[in-house]
Amino acid sequence: DPELAKYYSLMYTLFSEQYTLFLAGELDIDGFVELMQELAAAEIANAQ
Repeated sequence: DPELAKYYSLMYTLFSEQYTLFLAGELDIDGFVELMQELAAAEIANAQ
């Protein structure tokens, strides 16, 4: 599914960027999860 592939690539990029911040100690787990939810919702809204 091309739509799913578009979202997968986008979400993978967002996840890897934020996960790097989490691993570096710049985000705690709650901040990481909250930020990922916000970024995902915004990116999905932009893609539609």
